Amino acid sequence: MPGGRTALMDEGETETEHSAEEDMVQDVSPMLPSPPVGHTLSMVPMDSLVSMDEETTLSSPLVPTDSTDSTDSTDSMDEESTPSAPSTDSTDVQRTARGKKARKRTRDEDTDEEDRPAKKKPEPPSPEEIRTWAQGELQVSWDWPHQQVHLINRPQKQFSGSRGEGAHTVAWTVVDRAVQSNLSGSANPAEAVGRLKLMVTHLKNGPLPTIAPPGDRTLRTKQYTDVTVESVALSNLESSLRAAEDNPDEHLDDAVKDFLVWRNTLPFAAIQRDATGAGEGTYAPRLAHREALRRAAGEDQELPESSREDIRFATWKLVDTVALLDELSDRVGKYHFGVDPKKKYDDGPAEATFAAVVATLLDEVSRWAPLSLRAVGLREQGADGAKAITDALAEYLATELTTAEETDDLHREQHKRQGGVLRNPLAPKWLARVNWFDSHRDKVREQLETRMGWIGHYGFDPTHVTRTQKPLLVKPTFVKGKLNLTISGRPKSPISGSQGSHITAWALEKRATIARLAGKDEAGVKKEIEIMQAECSRTPAVALLKYLPKEERNLTKDRMDAAKEELDAAVAQLKEKGSDLPTTIAEAVSAYQNYRNALPFATTYDGSRDGHGEGAALQNVDRNNPRALKALKATLYDKASLEREIEFLKVQEHAAAIRAARLKEHNTQFDRAFPKPKRSTATKAEKDTA
Repeated sequence: MPGGRTALMDEGETETEHSAEEDMVQDVSPMLPSPPVGHTLSMVPMDSLVSMDEETTLSSPLVPTDSTDSTDSTDSMDEESTPSAPSTDSTDVQRTARGKKARKRTRDEDTDEEDRPAKKKPEPPSPEEIRTWAQGELQVSWDWPHQQVHLINRPQKQFSGSRGEGAHTVAWTVVDRAVQSNLSGSANPAEAVGRLKLMVTHLKNGPLPTIAPPGDRTLRTKQYTDVTVESVALSNLESSLRAAEDNPDEHLDDAVKDFLVWRNTLPFAAIQRDATGAGEGTYAPRLAHREALRRAAGEDQELPESSREDIRFATWKLVDTVALLDELSDRVGKYHFGVDPKKKYDDGPAEATFAAVVATLLDEVSRWAPLSLRAVGLREQGADGAKAITDALAEYLATELTTAEETDDLHREQHKRQGGVLRNPLAPKWLARVNWFDSHRDKVREQLETRMGWIGHYGFDPTHVTRTQKPLLVKPTFVKGKLNLTISGRPKSPISGSQGSHITAWALEKRATIARLAGKDEAGVKKEIEIMQAECSRTPAVALLKYLPKEERNLTKDRMDAAKEELDAAVAQLKEKGSDLPTTIAEAVSAYQNYRNALPFATTYDGSRDGHGEGAALQNVDRNNPRALKALKATLYDKASLEREIEFLKVQEHAAAIRAARLKEHNTQFDRAFPKPKRSTATKAEKDTA
C-alpha cells in the first residue's frame, strides 16, 4: 500500500538502515529532533531525502537549515608543538617549514573569510510549490452527465529510502472508493464543493487527527514524521476550498487533490516499512461485488454463513494488520518479537492508534459497501457494535494464524526433503500479533465504542458507483478469405453490472466461440452462426429456468430473450445481400456471448469472485497431453461457487439436475475449445504410401 509522510531531519544528521527481518520491520527507537524554530516546511522531494540503505547526510534545496558557514580546517601547529630552539636536524627543519607555511595559509584564508559575504539561508518553498509536489500525479476526472467522478493515481509518496512507498494502514483503494462515492452524485461543481467541505469536517472530527495532537510528538517521532506535515497539508486544503467556493469550476479539482494529500499525511495513514501488498487489489473488488449484488437482491435476502465469512475476511484484508500490529506491539529488532522489554509505544497510545485505524477503515468502507457491513454486523452502534468489531477481528487474526501454521508445515516438509531447515517461519510472527490483540482487546473495544457514532455519519448519503470490467469487444476480420476473430472483455454481470462469478471460466467461453468460427470462409461463418442460433433454445441450461425463484426466473428470462432477439436480428441481416459482413458478425457474436452469460447459473450471485488461475492455465496447457487437458477442464469449472449458489437460492431439492446441466454445458464448451484430433479413415496401405 504505497504512501506515507515525509521524514524531517536537520542538515548534517544521518540515518542508517536498522536490523530487519523477512518482512522488513524497522527499529524506530531513535528519535528525530524537532524542526528548527520558525520553519514551517514539512514536505521535501523524494530525491532529496536520506536513503535508508546507507549513511548519507541530508542536504535538500527545499529544506531550510540553521547551519552557518564554517572556516576550513588547517594543518597549522600550535605554539606548543613548535620546537623551542633551532635545530640542525633536517627533519626538524622540514617540520618547522611546514608549520610556518601552514600558519601563513590559515591567515590568508581568515582574511578572505572576513571579506567574503555571508551566504543567505534558502527561502522556504511557497505553499503552491509544496502543493504541486505533494499532489504528484493525481488526476480528477468528472463525468457530469452521469454525475460521477474518477480519481487517477495517488498523492506523492512521502517516506524516504528503500521503504519509500510505506505501507498504508488502510488500503488506498478504500480511500479512493470512499471519495468517489462521496462526490459522485453531485449535480454540479458547487454541490461537489459543499460535499467536500462536509468530508473535511467529518475527518477533522475523526480519530486519526487526534491520536497524536501537536503537543504529543511521541507517535510521530517514532514514525519518523513531523506534526507540521499534516498542518501544511491542511492549510493548503483550506486555502483551495476557499478558492473553490468562490470559483468551483476553476478550483474544485485542486481542492479534491489537496483533500487526498491531507488524508495521506494523517498520523498512521501509513507506516514506514516495505509495502509488500496485502491483496487489496483482490479483496476490494470482491467486497464491491458483494455490495452490488446485495443491492440487487435487497437487504431482506438472507446470506449463508459462507457469504458472511467472505465479507468479513475481505473487509479485514483492507487494513494492514501485519504492519499495524508489528508497529504497535513490543517487537524491537530482529529476534525480539513480543518479548523485548524495550517498548515502542505505551499501551494507551498503541490501543488508541489501533482503534483509530480500524474505525477509519469501517468509516470509509461504509461509504461504498454499507449493506455488506450491515449484513455481517459491522455497522451496529454503541457497545454492541464495538464488541462485534473486536470479535470479528479476533476471528480473522486466528484464521491468519492457522493459515500461517499450515503454510509453515508445508514449507517445512519441502525443506526437509531437500535436506534443509525452514528459516523465518510465519506462525511465530502471527502468534505474537494474536497475543498482542488478545491482551489489549478490551481496551481497543472501549476506544472503538467512543467512535461508533462517528463512523459513516457525513451529513449526506453517498452514491453507489459500479466499477465495470472491460466491456465486451468483438473484432472480426477476413484475411485471404478466412475469418480472424478476437474477443476481448466480457459481458456485464446479469446481477451486479460487473464481472460476477462464472461457473465456467469466461475465458473458456470466448475460446469456444472463436474455435467455432475462426478460419472459416464467409459461407462457413454464416452457417456456423445459424447453428449457434438454433442451439440457444435447446442448450441444457435453459431447462434450469424453472428451478429459479420467481423474481430471479423472470429477470433471467428477460435477459435471455433480449440477447436472443439481438442474435436473431443479426442472423437475419447476414442473409441479406450487401450487408456489412464484419459488423454483422460482430453483432451476432456479441449477442451470442450475452446469451451464454444470461443462462441460469452461468453467473452466480453468491460465488467466489477471486481468480482461480484460469488465464495462466489456458496459456500454458499442453494440448497434446490428455492428463493436462483433464486437469485444465477441472480448473476452469467452479464447482464450489455452484454449490454455494444452490445453497443461497435454497434450491437444494433440484441440486442434482442443476449440477448435471451446468457440467454438460461446461464439457461441451471445453470440447469446442479443445477439439480432439479427427481419426484418419485412410487404410494402412494408404498411410504407408503417404
